[in-house]
Amino acid sequence: ANDADVRIEAAVHQSDLMHIADGDAVLVTVPNAGQGAIAAKVSRIAPAADEGARVFPVRLSLMGPHPALRPGTAVDVEFF
Repeated sequence: ANDADVRIEAAVHQSDLMHIADGDAVLVTVPNAGQGAIAAKVSRIAPAADEGARVFPVRLSLMGPHPALRPGTAVDVEFF
């Protein structure tokens, strides 16, 4: 998959949602990959929480390539 095909879905607790907006900058790292963080931005915040959970799906768009990032890879996300 190329970088345009890789989407990052973060589960954000409802208490943290008020600190996040579309277009916000995000840093994404792949644990144990030995590579630096990649810049991303918030591209979509779901209007409702997942059923049975208090987390909202938040979609992130990559701002550049990251060779360790593949579909299904677990990542760490830092919103700021």
